[in-house]
Amino acid sequence: SLFPYTTLFRSHSRILRRLYCIVFSRFRELDNHEDAETIAKALYGSYYPGQSLCEEKLKKLTARIRKIEIAGQIYDNLAQVFCPGAIFLLGDDVCNST
Repeated sequence: SLFPYTTLFRSHSRILRRLYCIVFSRFRELDNHEDAETIAKALYGSYYPGQSLCEEKLKKLTARIRKIEIAGQIYDNLAQVFCPGAIFLLGDDVCNST
């Protein structure tokens, strides 16, 4: 059965995603002059290759970048309050009010 492998892969991906969010939020703290929309505009061509700029897609990408930054701050705070291993033990979802 692939179930144990699939579960392990999902857990691994979730942990990596949390670490990436922390790294991204820390970079954003060091580089305050770049806002989420500026970053979205810079990434747009890579995220939507060969497509011209669409305001709706840009808004969605900007919102996603903001969510990543907020999630990174939450995960980083949890790791500092408890321990770095805390982000490994969290469930699938972490509330934004945490």
